[in-house]
Amino acid sequence: MDSKVYSKLLQKKQKHSETCRSEFGKAELIVFKIVHKESFDGEDDKKLKYLSVCKNEDGLLKIKTKIIYRKDIENLGNPSFSHLNMK
Repeated sequence: MDSKVYSKLLQKKQKHSETCRSEFGKAELIVFKIVHKESFDGEDDKKLKYLSVCKNEDGLLKIKTKIIYRKDIENLGNPSFSHLNMK
């Protein structure tokens, strides 16, 4: 196979992979928002009254923990949660 043809095919495959990854991330965010909307009445939900809850920049509910003050991975200090964790 010609090296130019091979490099073109490789570029197309990489673009497709990046698109799929981006679309998967968007779909995952939509699913989390739906679960939160169906499970909680926002930050003031009575199920969450003993937790320190805030919304992140995507509008998802996050739990504030003492780990938040560490300079590690951002999501480590603000873990996401769903109604499945609340049972």
